[in-house]
Amino acid sequence: MSSPYTSFRKGQRESIEFIRSRLGSLVAFKAPTGYGKTLVALLSHLGRGRVLYAVRTRNEMAPVVREARRIGASFTVVFSGRRMCPILRGAEVEAEDFWLNCRLVRLKGMCPYYANLRSTLLREVEELLARSTLTDPHRLAEAVTRELSVCPFFSLAGLASRVDVTVVTYPYVFDDVVYSTAFQDIGLDEFYLVVDEAHTLLNPQSVISSSIDLAHVRESRRELAGAGYADLSESLRPLEEALSRVASDRLVRVRREEAGITPDTDRALEEALYEVRLASLEALAGLGAEYLVKLTSPLSKLVKFYSLALEEFAGVYAQATYDSAELHALPISYEPIRRRLRQVRGVLLMSGTLPPKPILDKVVSAESTYLDVEESYGRVFPRERVFYAVYAKLTTSYAYRSTRMFM
Repeated sequence: MSSPYTSFRKGQRESIEFIRSRLGSLVAFKAPTGYGKTLVALLSHLGRGRVLYAVRTRNEMAPVVREARRIGASFTVVFSGRRMCPILRGAEVEAEDFWLNCRLVRLKGMCPYYANLRSTLLREVEELLARSTLTDPHRLAEAVTRELSVCPFFSLAGLASRVDVTVVTYPYVFDDVVYSTAFQDIGLDEFYLVVDEAHTLLNPQSVISSSIDLAHVRESRRELAGAGYADLSESLRPLEEALSRVASDRLVRVRREEAGITPDTDRALEEALYEVRLASLEALAGLGAEYLVKLTSPLSKLVKFYSLALEEFAGVYAQATYDSAELHALPISYEPIRRRLRQVRGVLLMSGTLPPKPILDKVVSAESTYLDVEESYGRVFPRERVFYAVYAKLTTSYAYRSTRMFM
């Protein structure tokens, strides 16, 4: 085994052999930032089967692509279909609205990029990625559209059964609906899973969540009433009243029954959403796919919220904001994380800040094989090159999460 760089860093070769000899089990790999965990993860799996490599954000995909190219591994990238869509062209549409529109437009044969997939071989997409020097996932998606005139999302996702490494963002692992949208013909049990920045899993609310506010509920009620669903609109009154009573800016637990969150209402809302949207598509079909994929409805977000809120592992919490009130459906256990980790062929959890083994094993409800690089092979970076910066106002607390906090 050789390094694509001048040489391996201290402990890298040993780490690769350690992980490679334990593929099929749950391995925890702790190493400092800048150590080269991505290279270790890829080389330890190379030639042993398909890898699903999960990162938190799209920005973290490029380094994985770069290392995959260095070691000669074939790859694909799968992230937000909404951000990739060549018809949407960056227009701001909620993800829930986009995917419903996309599905209906595809079913009606109105998307030329999706239709072109039938005549374009996946081999052509794979060859494009192989000869390209791009690493940015957005630019790779744009290149697929520009050179092959096909849907970048479904063509790149279609490569998962052909390549060594499929690089995805967290939802494509931990959200079953999102996974099945992208990978319709390949099961999770066919992948080895690598989770980068795996300390994030200690806070499942940062991985899986759904929220609605008072304005969404009121708009949904008006839309339902206007579309002839007066009874269903009335069934949302307890939800509106529950939101109207929220006074605390702290998260407060809400009983589903008090807010009228029931399986029957969930099913009825989903049926109404499809019928309302289908009617809109029929009425506006002459305007073309460019217009139809941008249709919006407050019901889309409401349906997603209900779906998560009714899961056994989820709880519903209310919170007042400066100008409204919100309900959040959040996981109250690690079960959704554990469920997905149990389905894959093997798991590698990586981070520079992994919790100690006893805590991690409790979180994942499994016995891990734990490798701490510096504990096993010595300090990687000299102490005089290590610096710490503390910004006291920065927090990942759900109650204070905002775009401004992370800009």
